[in-house]
Amino acid sequence: MNHEAATANDSGLDRRTVLKGLGAGALGASALSGCAAEQGGPREPLDLTDPVSRLRARVKVYGSLAGEKVHRVSRGHVWAYLHEGNLDPMFSMINYNVTRWRQAEEHKYLATMNEVALFTRFDTDEVITHWDNPYTGETVEVQQYLTGPIEIENGLEGTVTDETATMKPKNMEWWAVGGKLFIPSRSQFRFPNPLRPEVWPKASVGPTFHWDSFIFLMAEIADIENPDLTMAPAISHYQETLNWNPWMLMGQRPGRQLSRGYGCKLRSLDEMPANLRASIEEYAPEMFDVENWTEVKDDMKEFMKNRTPATVEP
Repeated sequence: MNHEAATANDSGLDRRTVLKGLGAGALGASALSGCAAEQGGPREPLDLTDPVSRLRARVKVYGSLAGEKVHRVSRGHVWAYLHEGNLDPMFSMINYNVTRWRQAEEHKYLATMNEVALFTRFDTDEVITHWDNPYTGETVEVQQYLTGPIEIENGLEGTVTDETATMKPKNMEWWAVGGKLFIPSRSQFRFPNPLRPEVWPKASVGPTFHWDSFIFLMAEIADIENPDLTMAPAISHYQETLNWNPWMLMGQRPGRQLSRGYGCKLRSLDEMPANLRASIEEYAPEMFDVENWTEVKDDMKEFMKNRTPATVEP
């Protein structure tokens, strides 16, 4: 709901990301005081030519140097592109990402990530359980997105996800400008679609599923250099282009969905907007008990487990 970057990967069947939640974003600057920068004491100079300095900056921006649990929220919007004309607005998303950080050794930090994306009416926080598909004329049941736990390793060479994650982060050039540091990454990957079109004629987009993603996190250099801060307040932005969600029952209809979202880290769960917390407690209560969430969740496997293949009218 985030999601960091990948090269093409044809080996996995799991559509699990570091996103969307990685693409975790904001519900508005006024609602999220965790986006505000803090002031610190003596500086710990940022040196982008030093691998150790870069590692500490990455962990501080994405997570925590002190083994803290990091909360991120986002608001995103989803459009349809049918290979002609303008984008059509379809629905929006509210995302919540929880990542537990720990230092494994001197230059290695491990993170365990869980994430939810709840689909909402376009440009609102109203969670939807059904969606009127304007392209097929059907009213379809929405499947909310849950993923995790995903293990992520951060070292001097960058970020590496575990074998359960299809996305393999690929770093891009960092940019320091205006007192701020932007850390972007990208991914392009594809994998064999576990929903075979001959079995799932409406839910399957075809034999291969494609996903392209771009994300950046931005933090104040002053916060990164502040030794009194173990995690830096950070703003995030993501953009993803992927095939239709199975629950949309779009079949092999040409086109893609494009998602864009924005948000930030929270200093504590207390900063989560009340309406967002209430929605997550209703639709994904396990997000508030991630220590006991041990079974790996994957949205396509959940779809096949809980749904019956839809037949096509002759």
